[in-house]
Amino acid sequence: MHNDCERLAEGLVAQPVNAWSSLAFIGAGLWLARRASGVTPERRTLALLYAAAVAANGVGSWFFHGPGTDAGRLAHDGAILAALLAVGATLPAAAGEWRGVAAGRRTAPWAGSIATLALLGSGLVVYARSRSGEPWCRPDALVQGHAFWHLATAGVLLAWGGWVFPLTAARSPRSDPSLRRGTRRPTRSPTGP
Repeated sequence: MHNDCERLAEGLVAQPVNAWSSLAFIGAGLWLARRASGVTPERRTLALLYAAAVAANGVGSWFFHGPGTDAGRLAHDGAILAALLAVGATLPAAAGEWRGVAAGRRTAPWAGSIATLALLGSGLVVYARSRSGEPWCRPDALVQGHAFWHLATAGVLLAWGGWVFPLTAARSPRSDPSLRRGTRRPTRSPTGP
């Protein structure tokens, strides 16, 4: 029994809106994994594990909302547990970042923190109010509250990973042009520079 409102359909994808919105976790996890190469070596493994847990949330959620099998439920619930454990594992790193703020070595991300908390808060409200039987539940609607929950939590996990795993000075967009949006690394020709 699904409690996330969207009417179950026949076929491979039982809840299409909720299933496809799960891909936001995979996108966030892939972005975090790519970014992990620029994280300090002592945090790189944790950054990659965190990215994998975020992406696993998308895979598990897709199998739960897509085929909707018992194995899908297990994958969904296991991925949520992995993500929660990954966030918990990052708490010491987060404390270190806040110590850096207190010591003046890092700027506090107040605007980003407020925006992330607002995203999490709005996601929680929509999640709670749009469950099956709740006032915002519209089982046949193209826009589903649970899908918004997926997008919101993927955004929160992405923002958290960006804060906890900052790029080193040697691999920041300011010092490495290849990390800037819209730029590509220069390629060398096979015959010379």
